[in-house]
Amino acid sequence: MEYCPYEISESLGGDAIAIHQGEALSVNVSKGGMLLLMDQHPPVQQVFEIQLPASTKGKTPGRVEVSWTRQLSLEDLGSRYLVGVRFLSDPQAYSQERVVEPIV
Repeated sequence: MEYCPYEISESLGGDAIAIHQGEALSVNVSKGGMLLLMDQHPPVQQVFEIQLPASTKGKTPGRVEVSWTRQLSLEDLGSRYLVGVRFLSDPQAYSQERVVEPIV
């Protein structure tokens, strides 16, 4: 699990744009997407930028699309959301970066 900074842009009409920034906790990562724990409830099909967790090479920026959300009520923390997202930007490059080389 790693914290991943994210940025969600929202059009307010005309030239006005609201930008929401925060940190999501990556619960798990698969080849096609990942599960996040967030304090926001992005709508299904929302596209946003996130710093994808990477092994030792730092973090990689990526675009994801929300597939589903589920609200959790945590007694001490209030409402949090499980958010399933799919990768939109080159998931193959991301998954290749995560491959561990065997020890010889």
